[in-house]
Amino acid sequence: MKVTGILLAGGKSSRMGQNKALLSFSDRKTVEKIASELQEATDEVLLVTNTFSDYKFLRLKMVEDEYKEKGPLAGIHAGLQAAENEYCFVAACDMPFIQGELIREIVSYLNEYDAVVPNIRGQLHPLFAAYRRSCLESIEACIKNNDLRIRSFHSKVSTKIMKEEDFSTDVRNSSAFLYNFFNMNLPQEYEEAIEIHKIFQNLD
Repeated sequence: MKVTGILLAGGKSSRMGQNKALLSFSDRKTVEKIASELQEATDEVLLVTNTFSDYKFLRLKMVEDEYKEKGPLAGIHAGLQAAENEYCFVAACDMPFIQGELIREIVSYLNEYDAVVPNIRGQLHPLFAAYRRSCLESIEACIKNNDLRIRSFHSKVSTKIMKEEDFSTDVRNSSAFLYNFFNMNLPQEYEEAIEIHKIFQNLD
């Protein structure tokens, strides 16, 4: 199966106080780390942003929201609409520890479902999830009704809620498993991510 990776970088980062996507980890930006993993796990990578000039250095294909000021649901819509492939994986720009192996396991369920959304320890992760392009109609309907919660369209399509036990034993037992779902919204979470990154570097 061919897969499109969709990297969302359209948020305002108001709680962080600066652009989360451009925060540094050693010699790379957060968005670079995430794009690298998406490139390893998918066949094309799209960046969804309304500020193209900030991300020219990535040399990725960029698309902007068709529906402005409609939050991440509009970003998913823009990415799916521009994707060359039916199967897509969506990742937010504030999840610096995602791994290609995990992405591939989530995407594999698209053979049977329209959407695959991890639920890890009671928390849904719709911005680290897999979607078919066939979800576009349902997403667009939600946007036009101004129902902008991402989970709103899940009930309108065939959705797999993927729990920890659905992942392979090797992936689930990895020391890095839960860090795939770590996201940064606050300055202290960025500081925590820096410390986690140092630990991973020492393990390497």
